[in-house]
Amino acid sequence: MATIFPQDGKWYINYRSRGKRVRRVAGKTKREAEKVLKEVIREQTLERLTEPQASYRETSLSDFCNFLFDYVERHKSPRTAERYSEMLTNFRTWAIPNHIRTVGDIRPIHVESYTKWRQKHKASQNTIRHELIILSLLWRIAMKYGYAQHNPITEVERPKKVQKAPRFLDKKEIAALLKASNEYERAVWKTYLYTGMRRGELETLEWQDVDFRRSTITVRVRADFAPKGRRSRGIPMHPKLKPVLKKLPKRSEQLVFATKHGTRLKHYDRNFKRACEKAGIEGTSIHTLRHTCASHLVMAGVDLPTVAKILGHRDIESTMVYAHLTVDHLKAGVERLDLL
Repeated sequence: MATIFPQDGKWYINYRSRGKRVRRVAGKTKREAEKVLKEVIREQTLERLTEPQASYRETSLSDFCNFLFDYVERHKSPRTAERYSEMLTNFRTWAIPNHIRTVGDIRPIHVESYTKWRQKHKASQNTIRHELIILSLLWRIAMKYGYAQHNPITEVERPKKVQKAPRFLDKKEIAALLKASNEYERAVWKTYLYTGMRRGELETLEWQDVDFRRSTITVRVRADFAPKGRRSRGIPMHPKLKPVLKKLPKRSEQLVFATKHGTRLKHYDRNFKRACEKAGIEGTSIHTLRHTCASHLVMAGVDLPTVAKILGHRDIESTMVYAHLTVDHLKAGVERLDLL
């Protein structure tokens, strides 16, 4: 049965021809797509339907994954490439014992099977949802270069997003973390706490980005790194952070934070985890420090649009996870009313 559906501002037609699924653009409007639909149905009835020409070739799953591994390594930031490669590895690990050898073998039912497999391996609903979004994106890239004909990921309903209140440290936990850390680690944690920077942003921060005279820190797009959203932004330097950075040992002429050998920090989340264990703090990751900065800003009465600009969120929706923390602040505002 031929069907039409909208996607990304266009209308597509979906049907089977000679045992194979065909999906192609049918027009920019529903009316144009309906005309194409009628023609396809008529040709199906007359058994004269021919499959449209495409650059698709029957690709082995191995070649498909290798192409995408290479693509993300060349076109994505190291952190993003690492995450995307991990998802591809998960998918390939599932596919091999299921005897899937070519990309054309994969159907929506297989994608459903993959999500169940991820659930068995303790992946959360949000994690699975995110993986399907990324896999769909990678599939579209593969289609562009002729490694796939259609995207089976789009035909599978994604798990609904579970919005959880982010974990953040209270003041007692912050004090305990700093006490359990060495002097250099404390400088790293304080920079996270007072700027709300992402991990990649802090690890690539350069001395030229720190302006002590103007009390600003710039997160900028560079040739070897781009922040999420690929947009530069300025962050006001907190008065308590300035002396911390001024006293910081210069391990590198370029990088603000570096190893003892002057190279970029790696695996510093292990140091954070070790400090948390020593301080008796549970349920955290190094990203918790970013949540802590945002949460305490909101609880201090800073409005969400301002918090979004500090964090580098492209839209306010990402910042809304902290909205529940504004309740007490709003309550205090409402109590100021004197109407009766």
